[in-house]
Amino acid sequence: MASSNFNLRGLSPETMISLKKEARRLRMSVNALVLKMIEGELGFASEKLMYHDLDHLAGSWSSVEEATFEENTQLSGKLSKAKLDKVPDLTLADPLKELIDPKKTALAILECLQNNDPEGVMEMIAIYLEAKNKTALRKGVALPKSTMYSALKHRNPTIKTLAKLMSTR
Repeated sequence: MASSNFNLRGLSPETMISLKKEARRLRMSVNALVLKMIEGELGFASEKLMYHDLDHLAGSWSSVEEATFEENTQLSGKLSKAKLDKVPDLTLADPLKELIDPKKTALAILECLQNNDPEGVMEMIAIYLEAKNKTALRKGVALPKSTMYSALKHRNPTIKTLAKLMSTR
């Protein structure tokens, strides 16, 4: 794509002075600096522009303030591993059991459909099938490998294919 030129009007003298200072500090032209800033802001730059608007605060803490900060942000040596087995009424979570629960999966799919979220439906089906282990699932389904792959990859399976995928135990 060819490069484009444009004029920037209405720039305040203070802004221009700041741009020139920053360009001089970075050893680049004002044009290169502005281009880098625009590309960075739009997410096209390979490196982020470093800002220095808080540099004047560096080293401004007193030794008491620094010690207080360090004291309050360091992990205590007294911390030890929590003994969860001693906590009453605490049950261990089994995420896999939750993920392969057909009723919970059906409710999640229904909610996606009610919210007009077809991508969410396919995501829930993919999560469910991943939890059930695709390889083991494929053995129990009368579907070719390519059909199963296509149904999950392209995310536009037929109702018949979905029924076969979801009906396996």
